[in-house]
Amino acid sequence: PADPFPMAPQRAGKSPARERPSTDEKPLAMRRTPRKTAPPSRLGEGDNWGLSPASKWVAKTEEKKPTPKPAQSAPSPPSAKTRQSKATLPGHLAALRAKAPKAFNSLEGAAFAFMGEVIATTLIRGAPLSAQRLVFFSLWGALVSSVVGPWLQLLASFQVSKASFTLDCMGKAVLNQLTMTPTLTTVFILLSSTAIGGVNPFSLASISQLSSLIGKAFRERYGYTAAYWLSTDFFTLLAVPVNLQPRFAMLMGFLWNVLSSLLTA
Repeated sequence: PADPFPMAPQRAGKSPARERPSTDEKPLAMRRTPRKTAPPSRLGEGDNWGLSPASKWVAKTEEKKPTPKPAQSAPSPPSAKTRQSKATLPGHLAALRAKAPKAFNSLEGAAFAFMGEVIATTLIRGAPLSAQRLVFFSLWGALVSSVVGPWLQLLASFQVSKASFTLDCMGKAVLNQLTMTPTLTTVFILLSSTAIGGVNPFSLASISQLSSLIGKAFRERYGYTAAYWLSTDFFTLLAVPVNLQPRFAMLMGFLWNVLSSLLTA
């Protein structure tokens, strides 16, 4: 009888299709695709050399890119010597005003007072100049200019009348004649009497003489001073900007120095 459980046939170790024939039996497999063969390239075929004369046979060169120009450096600032050579008188004056405004105002006031004395003495009175009077009026102008600037700033910091700006300026001008003007008038009479008049303030006889002189000269001089500076201060506070008020006051002081020099002749 037949075996009910037949055994499966043993599987071969390798597929017959994968088995390569040995070199002894068959030759190696040949290339199936044909190898492309091309004749060697010849000069003048397909390169347009043959269609042009030999003088134009120039090899192609790469185009040179333009080299970027170096960035221009910023111009160097002028040296101190160059700036000094180009500086003018107004530039020096502006630099001095910015560095030391108080000292510059004093120098400016001294210059105005000096010119006022020169004009009053030589052009109006026709008299020779006195070095003593020139020094005195120059120092007086420096003293007044150093006081006028802060005083005007103080007047601009408050209001006398809030009703209107015109009334406020008038009130400040009147206040100036009641405070600053009599003070400067008294100091001027005292200093001019000792420096120009020759009065010795340290002697008892001179003190009584000086007090009577101050009382008499004050009543006469204060009338001129108050009348001049009342109108000048009112216009300065009303129409001149605050930053220009000290310089405008010095200009008005220059005119007053001319009058003051005539009054103390």
